[in-house]
Amino acid sequence: MWTWSGIRNWLVALAVCETCVALPAVGEVLRVQADRQGEYPSIQAALDAANDGDVIELADGIFVGPGNRSLRSVDKTFTLRSASNDPTRCVIDCEGSEINPRDAIHVSAEGRVVMQGITIRNGYADNLQVFVLEGADFTIENCAFTDFVGRGFFFYLADVTIRDCLFSRIRVKKRSLGPAVLFGKSSVTIDRTEFRDNETDWIHGVVDISESEAVISESSFARNASGGLIVGGHILALRDCEFQQNRGGVGTVHGDVDECTFVGNVSVNGGLNS
Repeated sequence: MWTWSGIRNWLVALAVCETCVALPAVGEVLRVQADRQGEYPSIQAALDAANDGDVIELADGIFVGPGNRSLRSVDKTFTLRSASNDPTRCVIDCEGSEINPRDAIHVSAEGRVVMQGITIRNGYADNLQVFVLEGADFTIENCAFTDFVGRGFFFYLADVTIRDCLFSRIRVKKRSLGPAVLFGKSSVTIDRTEFRDNETDWIHGVVDISESEAVISESSFARNASGGLIVGGHILALRDCEFQQNRGGVGTVHGDVDECTFVGNVSVNGGLNS
């Protein structure tokens, strides 16, 4: 015979069961070591084995060689992170050069992709972008991207959040190859990020917000050389940002500029001198 106490316990159990079903599955952690002695011999091997929601965790060290550069991932959601969350201790070195061009990573996905606590450096690619993220919800936190030559970084049809990162010494050799960092048809949030010592002859600047909407806050742009610093697109807001000693001035901003500092910027081809 059913009692009120029994019915109540059954309802509670049912509610707990429904809650459990509703929760997303917790991804596995796939571990990679720079000496190739981890669970997977390379980052690409872990990417190939990963299922949606998995975490690829890199031990501290310098990752070089095949499988640790020119990375590719299609239609997977994943997190790529360092175990220490310290980008000075976990480095992917593409070892690219004019003789041996090598890009960094191309990702195309629908869903969430996260990168955390990694430095990627020394990419070289004349005809391909060194770094492409397309079509997903991308979050990049506490990462550094340094010493790239050739075509730059490309974020396309994406919802992009970049936080506590560094983009430095990215050099685009030819004007026709575009800016150092290009956001195309994307929604962009940039917080506490540095763009410094980058160089391109692209008229639309080192950072080009193209057919995109962006909010940039607490970020700095220093010693960049280009035909303009930020041009095009719709920058909804610039807040608490610093622009110092950029050659090319500061380009068009379609939005609010609040509590920003402009010092020593020189316009070469239009834009704001300061």
